Amino acid sequence: MERKTYTVSELNALIGNLLEDSFPGPVYVEGEIGDYKKSAAGHIYFTLFDDKSLIQCVLWRSRAALLPEHMADGTGVIVRGRLNLYREGGRYSLVVDELDIAGVGMKGLKLKELKEKLQKEGLFSSGRKRSLPFFPRTIGVVTSPSGAALRDILKVARRRNPFVSLLLSPCIVQGEEAPARITEALQRLYTRPEVDVIIVGRGGGSKEDLSAFDDERVVRAVVSSPRPVISAVGHEIDISLTDLAADLRAETPSAAAEAAVPSFEDLNQKILKLHYALTRAILNTASFKDKTIEELSGRLFRRSPETILNNLALRTDELALRLSRRLDHTLKEKKEKKRSIEQRMTLRAGQLFLRQQQRKETLHAHLGRVAPLMAVQRMLSRNERRAGQLQERILFLLNEKKGRLTEKRGRLQGASPLDPLQRGYVIVRQNGIAVEDPGRLSPGSDVMLEWKAGEAAARITDVFFRKGE
Repeated sequence: MERKTYTVSELNALIGNLLEDSFPGPVYVEGEIGDYKKSAAGHIYFTLFDDKSLIQCVLWRSRAALLPEHMADGTGVIVRGRLNLYREGGRYSLVVDELDIAGVGMKGLKLKELKEKLQKEGLFSSGRKRSLPFFPRTIGVVTSPSGAALRDILKVARRRNPFVSLLLSPCIVQGEEAPARITEALQRLYTRPEVDVIIVGRGGGSKEDLSAFDDERVVRAVVSSPRPVISAVGHEIDISLTDLAADLRAETPSAAAEAAVPSFEDLNQKILKLHYALTRAILNTASFKDKTIEELSGRLFRRSPETILNNLALRTDELALRLSRRLDHTLKEKKEKKRSIEQRMTLRAGQLFLRQQQRKETLHAHLGRVAPLMAVQRMLSRNERRAGQLQERILFLLNEKKGRLTEKRGRLQGASPLDPLQRGYVIVRQNGIAVEDPGRLSPGSDVMLEWKAGEAAARITDVFFRKGE
């Protein structure tokens, strides 16, 4: 039998004809949407899958308007279309004419149930989220060693801070084995005490490619991390369960590196600002303390024993001066009062004597007319005796008053601070304060000598002390 050899184009054409002839009419297929994408030309490409297989589908732009505005991966649908083989590429697909929503699909339901379960356990609670360290020295990275995510993280980390170390715990990030490998990679980093924060994630991809980060094992491994975890799965529009469980969700791996690695330049600027703020705080505090010390020094000076003694000395001198003036005034009043009493007593004695003489003369005249001579003589004798007694009494009272006045005057003069001056003594004053102890003086001290009649300035040439003093 002669061997038949086909070219690639002939074989693809034959397969295409067989496929299209086998399904001449439209077919109805039920499954879940995945890898939903809309091209720039307006055509829509997606996969239709179940738990065992998938098929590529295309919806031309002319029919795309029939779809809802937003289609989510995992949506269950029933499509009508026809099979077509793209002969140049050797790929067959289902060209969709109609699409009906059948539900969220089996995979979408399972994901929703898992999310609700983990949420009830509090694994997504904001209360358990931890803050990132201010300056991590070592950052653990869980991702594929050959993926773009690792290159992006390295690039950003070197640019922001070359002093931060990165420790890679490699693993596969898609496929059936991915959840177990990601969990093992995380567990390896948990045993490394030098790791301060962990980045787990990968670059963009289809919903199926990112499904490993919706696995319960990965989510629980992230939650059990002893260090803060940053999740960076896919792009901004992709949100996985790992994103919800992590301490921080970054839109991309690059954004995760930006969040984890502090900028060296920013740190320098912060240090300069803190240094400036600290310097100003120190200067302000020092200025405040200086003012406080100055104020307290003034208060201490005003309340110091020396100041208090000086004030008391001034007060004593003032009181002594006021007492001296008061004594002079009192002595003057006493003298005036004594003079007035003497004048009144002298006048009173003269009046009494004159009255007695008048009465005596009257009695003599009356007795000459009506009484015997002896009776008149007895009366005169009695009256003379009484007048003498009265004069003696008056003189006794005057002498007693003079004695009391002299005693009080002596007491007042003895209490006067100026009394020593009356007796010829001298008061020595230094800076207006009386010097009671020669120990307060020293050679060269300037003093004032005060007598009753005036004052004189003097300078101490030497100081002597009496023995036993």
